[in-house]
Amino acid sequence: MRIILAISVLGMVVFGCKKSEVNTDITQAVLFEYEYVNHAWIYTHMGWMIDENGEVKGFTSPGNWKFTDDEGYISKEDLESNLSQTDTSYFAISKDDILNHFNERFDLLNGRIDTSDTFMADAGIGGLYVYVWNQQMNKYKKQVLATSGDISVTNSHHKAGTIISWLKGIGERTDRYYWIR
Repeated sequence: MRIILAISVLGMVVFGCKKSEVNTDITQAVLFEYEYVNHAWIYTHMGWMIDENGEVKGFTSPGNWKFTDDEGYISKEDLESNLSQTDTSYFAISKDDILNHFNERFDLLNGRIDTSDTFMADAGIGGLYVYVWNQQMNKYKKQVLATSGDISVTNSHHKAGTIISWLKGIGERTDRYYWIR
């Protein structure tokens, strides 16, 4: 009986300690984005994107930019077109670091957008976003994490704060980042 019990416990330890497989394949062109747009004095449109390989790529005044629809959706083709209009490659982020934040994307869709922050005039709007695939619509949702400037809002989901801080740190390492606060 002791032998059977020992074998059973040993089997549970061996099979219970098996490392679970985590999918590390990212199959979408753009994961995160910072975009700044100002219409006040001189039209300004700049920012950066983080692609599937962790490359942080900047853009300035792209000629044929595809904006999201009124509900925040963009087609795969339009998002890839936007990525093709980047003009600078800054640096790469490790896949582990990206997955650490990107895996939270579906939870962020349920975050209430808190609009209690300040509002300005003529500052433009800088926004931090994550792209989330919507199977039913066959499009990406450009989910707001936070915006700053004329309209300042924050995604109130408890997981958003860490991602926002991480993206702000990335933005500060580029020359295409304007955040008021």
